[in-house]
Amino acid sequence: MNTYEKIKEGSIIPIGWGTGKIFKYRHLIHDFDVQFTIDTNQTEEFVDNVKIYEPTILEEIDLSNYVLIIYSIDYMSAVYTYCEKFKNLKCIPFNAYDLGITIKLKESSEVINACFNQGVFYENLNSININYFR
Repeated sequence: MNTYEKIKEGSIIPIGWGTGKIFKYRHLIHDFDVQFTIDTNQTEEFVDNVKIYEPTILEEIDLSNYVLIIYSIDYMSAVYTYCEKFKNLKCIPFNAYDLGITIKLKESSEVINACFNQGVFYENLNSININYFR
């Protein structure tokens, strides 16, 4: 069973990292939403009706029940340090095949444009090395 199937059946809870443009387009990428998102530079309490927490939330929850979906491209290496610190937290990039979104992502010109505006091309999104994440 892949991550997408576990999310859909409710055996794992998706949470996010990031609050930027890619996060705001998540509804075009996935047909599920995250319970909350994490951001180190939070200035608001919510983004698109999703609660934003500091990374310290990871010390307060049972990580084995969650999957961290990384929506932040600019800070992916910083997020990776948290994934290394919390070994029992599954971390995965937002565009991973394991989330079952490849066709939807490829067909969404809005997402591609949002990424392009941040200097990220679709080909780069496809080449993010998922092996860096568990």
